[in-house]
Amino acid sequence: QKQNELYNNSKLAGIAAAPGICNHQNGISVDFVLGGDDGKTYEWLVKNAWKYGFVRTVPRERWHWEYYGDWSGQRKPKWAQHSKWGSNGHAPKTMFHFVKRIHACGVEPNGGDAPLKNQFYWTRYGASSQHVDKQTSGKTNTWIGYNNEHLPDKFDRESPGWDRK
Repeated sequence: QKQNELYNNSKLAGIAAAPGICNHQNGISVDFVLGGDDGKTYEWLVKNAWKYGFVRTVPRERWHWEYYGDWSGQRKPKWAQHSKWGSNGHAPKTMFHFVKRIHACGVEPNGGDAPLKNQFYWTRYGASSQHVDKQTSGKTNTWIGYNNEHLPDKFDRESPGWDRK
């Protein structure tokens, strides 16, 4: 019911997903505020969130992360055992399973134009007007940090093996 209200709210048009589509309803998705701290929050999430089971699942949404951990130490919920998630149910995924290390938001499989959703939040509340998102209208690789550096490459230099347990 709440998701339906959000979806039908004219102020959230194009932002809130239709009921039954989004994993926020399952309690495994979270949207993080990623502005006002020179990109430190986003950098930490990129480097560390997967260690706790959270990975990005939507290429055009830097803020949207979902739980794909191993459920260790707890009973796997009934919904997570369903075959719609695969033969083992809802199971762990790697950091780049959904959002590839190299991708472009303006390139869709069907050839459609798909810029980063609400990229103005990224440039308005943190990343400078010189950020590549501003230059490309949000049609960039969303692993790019505030300083226009590809974060996986940065972490490879600073902490080799950072993306492997």
